[in-house]
Amino acid sequence: MRKFEEVFDHLIKDLQTNEQKLALLFIDIDFFKKVNDTYGHSEGDVVLKELGLRLQQSTRAFDIVSRNGGEEFTVLLLNCPLYRANELAERIRKNVEDNPFTLNSGEEINLTISVGVACYQETTIDPTQLIEDADKALYQAKQSGRNRVCIYGQ
Repeated sequence: MRKFEEVFDHLIKDLQTNEQKLALLFIDIDFFKKVNDTYGHSEGDVVLKELGLRLQQSTRAFDIVSRNGGEEFTVLLLNCPLYRANELAERIRKNVEDNPFTLNSGEEINLTISVGVACYQETTIDPTQLIEDADKALYQAKQSGRNRVCIYGQ
């Protein structure tokens, strides 16, 4: 989390001088507590690591994937317009829904994720509000049924 905040602060300073877009995906595993309660924390850790790998494989080499605590992840998409961020978020959501996670025990479990999307210059005018806006969009995704992507302000 500290590293994410450090990188985010640096990016915000850059944005104010070079006028690029910055999109943020705020991702949460739906009902993750049930995974830990049913299979144990070590199997939950397997799921978290696998999701982190899937996020890295789904993004460009220079995008920034972070686990921000618990079952929450963020993806900072550098110089990325809103429509591309939304496409990527939906592709990631579908990948998680369609491809089970294999636990250490060999058992496969199906999971879903909810994703909130915000983009500096398109949904969010103040870059320092990007995290808060993406989090609000994530909350909307959770409140409207989970396993979906919501864009801040839409």
